[in-house]
This record gives sequence, C-alpha cells and structure tokens, in this order.
Amino acid sequence: MNLPVARHLVAIACGLSVCATAVQFSLAGVQDRPAAPVKNRQLTAEEMNEFMESVLRDIEPVRVGTTRQNLLKVFEPAAGLRLLSRTQVTYVYRKCNYIHVDFEFEPVGEPQNKSHPRPQDKVSKLPVPYITRPAFD
Repeated sequence: MNLPVARHLVAIACGLSVCATAVQFSLAGVQDRPAAPVKNRQLTAEEMNEFMESVLRDIEPVRVGTTRQNLLKVFEPAAGLRLLSRTQVTYVYRKCNYIHVDFEFEPVGEPQNKSHPRPQDKVSKLPVPYITRPAFD
C-alpha cells in the first residue's frame, strides 16, 4: 500500500472514536492474548496505535495485481448489498469490520462475465481504506 493511503488510514482511525469493544477483540487477536469483553472503556493511544500498526502490516502487501484469492486472506466481502459487480466490490478488514475498502478488479478468465467474481481476478486500482459502521445481513 502506498504511503499516502497508509497515512490516510491512520488519520481516519485516529480522528474517529471506534467501538472500543470491537477494537479490543481485534487487538487481542493480533497480540495472541485472550480477548476480555470490556465495556465503556476508551482505548489508550498506545493501544490504538498498536492496533493501527497491525492493520498497516496486514494490508501493506495488497497491491495492484493482487488476486482476489490472496485478498481474502486479509479482507472479506462486506455484508449487505455491497457487491456492485465483478469489478467493484466492498470488502471489510477481517480483524475489524469497521475498516472498509472499495476494491476495483480486472477480470481474469471470462472477462465478459460481469457478475460472478473469480479467485484469479486481480486488483486493478489501490483504493483508500475508510471507517464506517458495519452492515449486517
């Protein structure tokens, strides 16, 4: 991921108050320690920075040319009606479903098929991650 995109993600995350419980669970998973439900507790700046650093480490390998199959190691399709087409799909970061990314893909194999995503499709443009409330099916 290029530096301006990474900085944008950090700026968004630092500027918004994200559900402490959701990030606590994600942070616990990143650090391989048990997640303890914590309610009504704000994360410390250090905890938020640790989490954002882990996010950046996870998403930096995603580049133009990354296959959809490899992308699914870090992201999953967003819930709800976020599948715009085979070439435009919203994904969420697996460790925190508040982090969304609208990926654009270049179809590989059956390019005329615009509705069914294929594992070999490749990222054609690096999007800017953003934070929003998750959708639920």
